Amino acid sequence: MTLPADLAAFITMLLRGCQLAAQSLLIGGLAFLLLLARPLAPALPDGAGAQLLDKSKLWAGRAGLLLAVVGALDVGINLVNLNQTLGLSLREALGAEFIAWTALAVVGGLTAWLWLRTLRGPLAAILLLGSTAAALAAALMSSHASARLDGRLFYMSADALHQLGAAIWIGGIPFMLLGLGVTGPAGKAMVGTRFSQMSMGAVAILAIGALIMGIGYSGSWAAFVGTAYGAMMTTKLFLLGVLLAMGLMNLLTTHGSNDDPDMFRLRRFAEVEIGIGIAVMFIGASLATQPPAADQALDPASLASFHEIVERMTPTVPRLVGPSHDLVTIPTDQLVASNFESSDADKAWSEVNHHWAGLFLLTLAALALLERTGRAPWARNWPLMFLLLAAMLFVRSDPESWPLGPIPFWTRFMDPEVMQHRLVMLLLVPFGVFEWAVRTGRLTRNWAKMVFPALCVLGGTLLLAHTHSLTDVKQSYLIELNHLPMGACGILAGWARWLELRGRGWPVRMASWIWPICFVMIGLLLLDYRES
Repeated sequence: MTLPADLAAFITMLLRGCQLAAQSLLIGGLAFLLLLARPLAPALPDGAGAQLLDKSKLWAGRAGLLLAVVGALDVGINLVNLNQTLGLSLREALGAEFIAWTALAVVGGLTAWLWLRTLRGPLAAILLLGSTAAALAAALMSSHASARLDGRLFYMSADALHQLGAAIWIGGIPFMLLGLGVTGPAGKAMVGTRFSQMSMGAVAILAIGALIMGIGYSGSWAAFVGTAYGAMMTTKLFLLGVLLAMGLMNLLTTHGSNDDPDMFRLRRFAEVEIGIGIAVMFIGASLATQPPAADQALDPASLASFHEIVERMTPTVPRLVGPSHDLVTIPTDQLVASNFESSDADKAWSEVNHHWAGLFLLTLAALALLERTGRAPWARNWPLMFLLLAAMLFVRSDPESWPLGPIPFWTRFMDPEVMQHRLVMLLLVPFGVFEWAVRTGRLTRNWAKMVFPALCVLGGTLLLAHTHSLTDVKQSYLIELNHLPMGACGILAGWARWLELRGRGWPVRMASWIWPICFVMIGLLLLDYRES
């Protein structure tokens, strides 16, 4: 079976997100070793310093190995894609520049893993830093910065600052949690305070790089507002703002460590920071697949005007009754090859699906909030609404395929858009079953409670990476304006529920209201979904 180019591109985008996450863990781990673990090790009591050094080396090495594995998978997918789409031989495909740079990341990750296993002496440290620099260089050479015709070195320097800052901050958080886990109250305060100082410096260089790239890649306000690149950048900035708020709370926790000597709140907030940070990296990977707004602005017709955006986002009466199935376009090989334009009936069918999904989500969110009041115990059955939603989507989400259409069910999995819809549909079943079993006391294991937040985060990330196979770039962007905030709300809902389950005190009370409100927002956005 051949791998369609669109599907290969979607898979490589996900792999790039994993690659950025692994690279950040590796760089963050090395920064933690050099700037925190080694200087503090002699001062930590009861042998905690040696234990922290050993664990930091172990997990930084594993991050390097993960980077190598993900990079190798990316190389493999791209080799297959180049062979199938362009007919290139293995030797010719290996000569492609982007494959060579990804291969360099593989070598850098493997080298870092090997040296961290046997790290001894200054020469080993130099080689380790060199291998990590190679991994960072590989990421930079695969970015928009390396493709700029003007100011290439300038933008690559800004991108290096951006990636380095993100890696030291977000990639260093798991290692900070390691430090808190092996030290006593006094050591926890030392590790937390030192890491806060590291994070503030990292955020500063991240912000400098982001500001330079944001201004340079946007080009103008009209391009920033009127393109998918600008919308995705806005979503990324919003989630970074949430991360900064969490970081501020952690900073206050470290300064008030006498009130929380075990750093319990800091550890829970840090877990949320890690999760949202990884989502931000996947947005960065998706941004790399979009042309910068400044480049898209060269074709003014492809930009959405402020008036068009307001018109599309203005709420209207939901469409709950759709066209007859006979009017829906059934794709053929020729239509798929030409990336056919959706008919009015196709758009209406899709809108009906989204609007009914919005009603389902608003209903379950209202029931979840009702349960939260403690006055309606029966409302705890609200997760079963996910099963009804999944059943509706199974029948209606892809009218061209079985059970409504003539195309076999599995055939359309090769279409990235259809595949993403079906993945979301499949997530809804364990989503509902596990949370209902937890709410009704049928499952009491901790892992079962974590299924709901994990699937929320996964679904939100898929929405952020969601693509529509439309030839009209402007219409595709206007749809993205609806999907991006839904994805961000899904991620926030998942981590709020996580914090509710694992936290204590006021963060639990706050989080228990945040995630149902996020579902309300998703439901309202679905009710406002339009394709024309």
